[in-house]
Amino acid sequence: MENIKTKENLSNTPGINFIDVENQYQDLFLLDKQIADESNGLLLPLESQEELRKYLIEDHSSTNFLINDEHGDHAGYFSFYDKDAKTSELLNIGVLKDFQGKGFAQQMMQDYFDKNKDKELFILVTKPNNAQAIRFYEKLGYKITEFKKDYYGEGEDRVLLEKRNNIK
Repeated sequence: MENIKTKENLSNTPGINFIDVENQYQDLFLLDKQIADESNGLLLPLESQEELRKYLIEDHSSTNFLINDEHGDHAGYFSFYDKDAKTSELLNIGVLKDFQGKGFAQQMMQDYFDKNKDKELFILVTKPNNAQAIRFYEKLGYKITEFKKDYYGEGEDRVLLEKRNNIK
């Protein structure tokens, strides 16, 4: 599948760039859909541009960032929000297939932790059968703390992972 590259809405600047979801959700939806399509069912695709906008803005008031390679090609993105004053939840993180295994997810996670260094707890959910993601999160210090049956509806089980921040 060809990499998505929009000149007008999503930044083509190398590195990590802020996404203004209110004005860029159409293009973000295309990137999110491509990442989900390439995941072989491990990532839950959102059904429409409006559903993505509602999920990220109305439901979670999230903060969103795009990561581009050194040429400005879109590699992936991540979204998070403040669940409460002490907790940050990672809502989405994904890397396009052509960019996997090149450190982009690690770079996004480090940026996520840096942006939330004042938080005491980091949480996220993923599919219980997403072994690659679970191993990745465990290497970052996350631990599975709970199984959540039908979390996103019938048959959509998830595991909750948590990481404590050692604030000095």
